[in-house]
Amino acid sequence: MNLRSALFAVVIGVLFAGVASADSVEILRTDDRLTTHFAAESGIHTLTMHPVAHPADERFRAWRSTDDEALLVERAGRYTGVMIDGSRTFRIRPTTTGHELTSVAPRASLECLTPDAAALPPLEIAKSAPRKAAGTATIEVLVVYTPKAAAAVEDIEAEIALAAEQANASYVDSGVFQRLHIAATRQVEYGETGLLAVDLAALTWKNEGVMDEVHAWREEAGADLVALIVSDGGKFCGSSNIMSTLSLDFATQAFSVIALDCAVSQFSFVHELGHLMGARHDVHSDATAGAPFDFNHGHILT
Repeated sequence: MNLRSALFAVVIGVLFAGVASADSVEILRTDDRLTTHFAAESGIHTLTMHPVAHPADERFRAWRSTDDEALLVERAGRYTGVMIDGSRTFRIRPTTTGHELTSVAPRASLECLTPDAAALPPLEIAKSAPRKAAGTATIEVLVVYTPKAAAAVEDIEAEIALAAEQANASYVDSGVFQRLHIAATRQVEYGETGLLAVDLAALTWKNEGVMDEVHAWREEAGADLVALIVSDGGKFCGSSNIMSTLSLDFATQAFSVIALDCAVSQFSFVHELGHLMGARHDVHSDATAGAPFDFNHGHILT
């Protein structure tokens, strides 16, 4: 086994119960294994991670732990990831001086905002016959982000790659034969409003003078879906148009907006893209039936 790098220590800041303390993470990386030692409230943890065969974004190498509790993406020796320790979630991010491990505080509200159809101009969508995919389908995604979102983290593209890896891991675990592929990432010059419904409408509609370039980028990249990452979602984690009628022509509405701090820690990236595929909330909060499937409602586990 050829070592690609030696054992090294990254000094990080660990945040527990609002008290910051210094600790270290040790990482031993080989061609086919990454071993991480890190400190948490419940003690010292060792995670053994293996490379993901086909990363969602080829610019990064992706790693997943053998116990499925951690995901990391790596580029040029810089790691961005998420780790679960019981009921606690931690994230690791690169900084200008090294890496930082922080505990993710649970959000009081995890609401997903769906647009009010009456507030948006009607679309003229012709009916077309859907095609059934053979084997594992690859879904191409264009992800754009605002300047504020880019400024909020050290490496916004790594955050996007991690969110896509988390989505693909959830598909694997659920026996869903599809995978996301990041077709392109771009910064779009858009001033966030803090209102996801407004941001979603601005992203979706063409020739309105706001984010119109995104539609050209989508064509250039050959993307099926488009996601906008913003830094401020207000009290919401994300908003998407929802495919309620099965039609290839839904492509004109296949747009989502996701708040950066929810994208991975609250699974909002995969959640919002799920709406674009016809997935809906649990029946208690969304009582629609057969729109577009009879089996597309989520469930709340208690």
